[in-house]
Amino acid sequence: MEPSKVGIADVKTTVPAPAGQTTQPAQFVHFSTIPIAQIPPVVPAVQFTQRPLAQVTHLPPPRAVQFILRPPATITSETRTIVPSTRTGSTRPTIPGSKTPEKIRPEKIPEPLQLNIPPERHKSPVVRQKMKQNPKIYILYKVVTNILSLLRKRGYEIPNEFDDLNNLTPNKFILTYLRKAQIYNSQHPGEEITLRKYLSRDFYRGDLNNREIIHVNYPETPIDSGTTTKSQIDHLIDILGRRMNSQNYLNPAIYHVMIVSELPLSPQARTSLKNYQAIKFELYTYSEISFLASQHFLVPEHRALTQDEVGDIIKSGIAISTLKTIANDDPIIREYGFSVDDIIEITRYNYLYLHPIIVTIEYRIVSRRLMIPKK
Repeated sequence: MEPSKVGIADVKTTVPAPAGQTTQPAQFVHFSTIPIAQIPPVVPAVQFTQRPLAQVTHLPPPRAVQFILRPPATITSETRTIVPSTRTGSTRPTIPGSKTPEKIRPEKIPEPLQLNIPPERHKSPVVRQKMKQNPKIYILYKVVTNILSLLRKRGYEIPNEFDDLNNLTPNKFILTYLRKAQIYNSQHPGEEITLRKYLSRDFYRGDLNNREIIHVNYPETPIDSGTTTKSQIDHLIDILGRRMNSQNYLNPAIYHVMIVSELPLSPQARTSLKNYQAIKFELYTYSEISFLASQHFLVPEHRALTQDEVGDIIKSGIAISTLKTIANDDPIIREYGFSVDDIIEITRYNYLYLHPIIVTIEYRIVSRRLMIPKK
């Protein structure tokens, strides 16, 4: 064999036969001859040259970095400008270039189905299934009736248009007040109010010299969000702020607001309410107000004592510091609107079989619930 070539090799292989058969004949595999000069090198050759140390060039020196101290930016009157809002008659300070809040898409309340059938067919199973009321209609009816009952317990005057509310079914309630909202829109061109906006209004208690006002607001239910958004709360706060600055006798300022929403408020919306300390806000969801705690037969009667009655208790030898406490976020406390440090009289009627009625009177003081950190 020549040194510059690879010789020809014949490799003889034997294929094993399966069990029960004879061995197959041998097969030959041929490898062709390839010159070594045509085989490419696997690793390219790298040449290193040696240079004297004096000829090695050094890196340029680093640049000198200069720090310039500037005074902190100060907010001047030119930094913030008053841009008119899209709503008529209102201005809001906005930063130039900031995005305006997007309008929400409110969820429409479904209209109940009306069937022109005689009353004797109302008991038919098919008709009863078709006339079955929508859950959203029923929950809104319960919320409105419970809110009015709650305000009546607190001593607020209820308008006469709500007198027939208890005699209406949920379906008739929706049809009646949708028709009233349409009549209002026809009498006030340019305003398009929904059913929830029509139900949002002010309620009064007390005489003219010492009148208290509470505003009940039913925010719209947004379709694209799982919570009541911050833009809805900011719009409400903007309206309340304009009423406080107007000093109009026909449209007086409001310092107590009850927000009843189908969805809970977002964290950003709650932060907006906390930053607005001038108004007391009460927050309810439909699930919280759909049933009143005072309507349960096991809940006793609660009543706040007057200043004269508190003085009589102290004279009888009962120390205020020894009274038991009740949290201010208790459902019955929220329903009656009791404040912190109010003394509540709880009257329990115990009915025993074949025994006279036993009446138990207990006093408690309303306190803030302490947040105990988790271990």
